Amino acid sequence: MQMILPKSLGLRIETFSHINQISFMLNIYMKRYKATVNAAGMWVETILYAQNQAQAYRLFQAIFGANNVPHQPLQIG
Repeated sequence: MQMILPKSLGLRIETFSHINQISFMLNIYMKRYKATVNAAGMWVETILYAQNQAQAYRLFQAIFGANNVPHQPLQIG
């Protein structure tokens, strides 16, 4: 089942099975990484998807600032 919106919008909403396929493909190429970061003065654990640990570390630094990510992230999945 798919929902077709007017052509002027140029959008199409796919079914959940299509979303599950995308999610499965994401999990093949990307891994989950967890890091403890300083966000607005609070230390919090957060997760993101990246291809490798170096990329995850750089992404965390870009999002939260280099000084707010004191350790390398850990792969969790």
